[in-house]
Amino acid sequence: MGHRDPIIQKHIYSLRSNSWRKIKNNPFPIHTQAQHGAPSYGGSIHWLAATDLLAFPTLIVALDLGTEEYCFVPLPENIDQKSSSHFGTLGLLGGSLCVTSIFRLLDKCRVDVWVMKNYMVKESWMNLFSFLQNGIDPIVRVKPLAFFKNDEEDGRVLLVEIMNDRVFWYNYKTGNKVDQIDGLRNFMAKHVCLRTLVSLSKYGMVDDGIRKRLIIQDKSKQKKRKTC
Repeated sequence: MGHRDPIIQKHIYSLRSNSWRKIKNNPFPIHTQAQHGAPSYGGSIHWLAATDLLAFPTLIVALDLGTEEYCFVPLPENIDQKSSSHFGTLGLLGGSLCVTSIFRLLDKCRVDVWVMKNYMVKESWMNLFSFLQNGIDPIVRVKPLAFFKNDEEDGRVLLVEIMNDRVFWYNYKTGNKVDQIDGLRNFMAKHVCLRTLVSLSKYGMVDDGIRKRLIIQDKSKQKKRKTC
């Protein structure tokens, strides 16, 4: 995908066919902004989008990978293109789609963290917590990454301040920042990912030379086991 680019092409890679193919572009007169996050959930990939190339994002677009169709995700209450709010980041939190909205005040910003409990159900958006942020710099965005020990009731959420190189635990029940993680420098994006035991080499994700070496290594291991 492009980065704030009016000319965008999308390609899907198939493990089965070991090939890329181009799919149709977004049919809506909007501009997707992948730098804010592109989480995969419910069989779809999601982006924040704006009606103008240089505008702040106020929409959420989904691409269904099964049907290859695009649609809009219903927005939280009081968030629309006519309001003074715009979206900051998009991701997953606690197994649900999560978006942050930024509401500008006089010399501060109010950051609202929204979680969609039931996918594609507008009424299921829940304002998990809000906090004030000094300054009105739109570049300084806050993104929730994970609950502490995957426990929503605990109240602690791992937050990252993009561009400020700060990662910290925030307790939204008490409003306190705890256990700031120092020493991180020059990062642009952070994601939570799960490891898999499935080898991509079995699905054509490695070239023939690497695949042959893997086979030879596997056979040599089998011989060693037999001689032991």
